[in-house]
Amino acid sequence: MRRRALLTSAGTSLAVSGLAGCTGNRAGPDESGTTRTTAQTSTDTTATAGAVASVGVPLRQVPESPFSDDTGVERVVRTRSAPASAPLVLDPTATTVSLPEGSVTLSLTNRTDVQFALNPYGWSLWKHVDGTWFHVYPERWPVPLHVLDPGGSHAWALTLDHDTSRSAVTPAARDAPRADGGTVAGLGGGTYAFTVDGSLGEGEQAVRVGLVTRLTFDGPTIDVEPTDRVERTTRDGATVTAVVEGTPMGDDATTHVLTVRRSDHEDARRRIPEQVVRDWRYRNTLPYFESGVDTVRLKARKGSGSIPPFGIDDTRLLRYEGETFAVSSKRVE
Repeated sequence: MRRRALLTSAGTSLAVSGLAGCTGNRAGPDESGTTRTTAQTSTDTTATAGAVASVGVPLRQVPESPFSDDTGVERVVRTRSAPASAPLVLDPTATTVSLPEGSVTLSLTNRTDVQFALNPYGWSLWKHVDGTWFHVYPERWPVPLHVLDPGGSHAWALTLDHDTSRSAVTPAARDAPRADGGTVAGLGGGTYAFTVDGSLGEGEQAVRVGLVTRLTFDGPTIDVEPTDRVERTTRDGATVTAVVEGTPMGDDATTHVLTVRRSDHEDARRRIPEQVVRDWRYRNTLPYFESGVDTVRLKARKGSGSIPPFGIDDTRLLRYEGETFAVSSKRVE
């Protein structure tokens, strides 16, 4: 963890900007509100069964897959083990991207005889660290349905950026992904995966299929530093208190405190820098754990009717760079 001198604030918080990508030719919404690409699909159950058998492998046969059992994915198509002519596959323009800024476009083509229904906003970027996949982006997304009929295609054009000042770190800046890709900032070098999933076929014969492409980002690690939302910090013994900007006006404003303490617990959810840099709560507390600091308090104000700044008041554990922290939040006045 990169350490910072106390009583200072640094970093810049900007919303992630989008970059136009390319998509397949799409008609307007049909009567159900679903968009389609190319001609109508077959509804023959035999065609669906044949298409499913020719696509990917069962999830249980894929070691270290980003897809878990609770995603509903039954079969997985991996770009590195599937030929470019496979019935359903993600085709990247490159598998290695150089940082601090690089780009890649991933194209999905449906060469089966049945439809593939997916959410084009529902793609994800993961990072592989110490044998585990960590979900990096996005936090949330819209949920429209798009149908790729046989012969249909869709593409996501991504710009990948090392600059942590461009990663979304505030509730207001948590941008949704774009259906055609966009920019993902705050990325360090390492092994990543782009994933998307959808339903192949129709009716009872339909099967959930996940597609994954491994990508190597060639670049340095990222440093997690507080954002410029921190107006001031003070230290009292082993406790640091940071105050964030944006104090609302009015008599009904209340103060909330997020408290992060060192902990001896081992059963904690691990987070990596690419995740922490996107969470303004942890990005504005964890970097202050200098030598001799056991507790960091983050204070924020909210007006009447607004969402509590730190979410639900509960206690949770997280593990970051070899240390465990207990996190709790409450209203103090």
